[in-house]
Amino acid sequence: MNQSKTRYLLTSNGSNSIQTLHWTFALISLLATFLFFMFRYSLWQYWGVQHFQPIFLDMHAILSAADAYRDGYNVFLENPYDVLNRVHIYSRVWLWIGHFGITRYHNTLVGAIVVTSFLSLSVALTRPRNLKEFLFSSMLILSPAVMLGVERANNDLVIFILLAIAILSLFSNVRGIQYSSFFFIFLASILKFYPIVSFVVYVRHIDNNRKFWMIVLLASLSWGAFVWWSFDDFVILQKTVIQPYARGTFGAVLLFCWLLLQWPINKIPYIITVCIVITLSFILSSKFRTNKSETNSVNNLLFLTGSLCLAFCFFAFTNFDYRCIFFILTLPYFFQVLRCKDTPPRTHLLIHLFFLLLIVVVWNELPLYYVESITKMMNIYYLNSKIIYTAILIEHFCTWIVITILLIFSIDIILPAFNQKFFIPCSLKKRRRSVNKADK
Repeated sequence: MNQSKTRYLLTSNGSNSIQTLHWTFALISLLATFLFFMFRYSLWQYWGVQHFQPIFLDMHAILSAADAYRDGYNVFLENPYDVLNRVHIYSRVWLWIGHFGITRYHNTLVGAIVVTSFLSLSVALTRPRNLKEFLFSSMLILSPAVMLGVERANNDLVIFILLAIAILSLFSNVRGIQYSSFFFIFLASILKFYPIVSFVVYVRHIDNNRKFWMIVLLASLSWGAFVWWSFDDFVILQKTVIQPYARGTFGAVLLFCWLLLQWPINKIPYIITVCIVITLSFILSSKFRTNKSETNSVNNLLFLTGSLCLAFCFFAFTNFDYRCIFFILTLPYFFQVLRCKDTPPRTHLLIHLFFLLLIVVVWNELPLYYVESITKMMNIYYLNSKIIYTAILIEHFCTWIVITILLIFSIDIILPAFNQKFFIPCSLKKRRRSVNKADK
């Protein structure tokens, strides 16, 4: 009986590996073919992605700012080397890239390396095992929202790479590589600030008081020192960082902006709504148990990292749609839950609702481009504005639901770590007392 069971498991694992290899190769082939035609024939606008020259425009902004900084310009106020004269709106750390001999003339090479690394890592993380997973992965990676970041080689791709490497290194068998995860998360957080929420992955050590509080202390001191060193930059960035609110944007406040037709909006109803959503997420987290809620696993920590970065950016400020690349980090966890036979049906339903609404969130710009083109060709400008307005409202409403679903599962993952720390010891004490009484 044991031999037949072992033989079945080995056969099943081998079959799964072959299927994974086949579907992963299919995803790589699809991506390679798609990007070849997009870059070769500049078809980006037909995919709902606004295209600019030079290629990898956002990477050009970083490299040109590094060049201008090296030549003595205050790039937070002016950048004459950028083709659009954009000032530097990121951390000063990005400017250090010039010390490695990399200039704006290496833009195509650097952009290609970043894009290739990002896409390779995305495919390696998703590793579709069947047709459904292949379709979900393709739907997200090929979406206009993600391709916006790829076409521009936006620096969010670098943050994605750093955070993914940080999580993977946590599970390395080499202790030195495990410790490097803190460096990668800290580097990502000082490059773009919002990845600071990724430090929550160290909640996996909360049952180890000494290790957990050492990490908290180290993170606090490191970030405190960075803020003290960069305080003047923060003052300038507070005034210069872009808060987009037109099409192709991502943020909680945008739903109110379009509903009320004003910018900026009254923050009171917005804050009340956010509090209601977070409270609702806590309540619903107990209703959608996944039976896979242990904190200490690669897929769970990838999910936490992606979800919390998205939630923080969504609620804190507005962003361009390329921030949606972090939805990719949630796929391995969702695939794992869907494969599990013990997952409750309502949890299956909630995850499929997530993917359905995610299509609206990340693909909205593609149909809008064709609607806009057709209505302009037919001179129906009034209808064009009405359709776009309605589509944008639907997109932002769906985004609220999608982020709420991410919060529900994130809370389901995080809470067991705190329960293990604060509640299980009490139950164990009671059990020990009852055992001792029985022995007596």
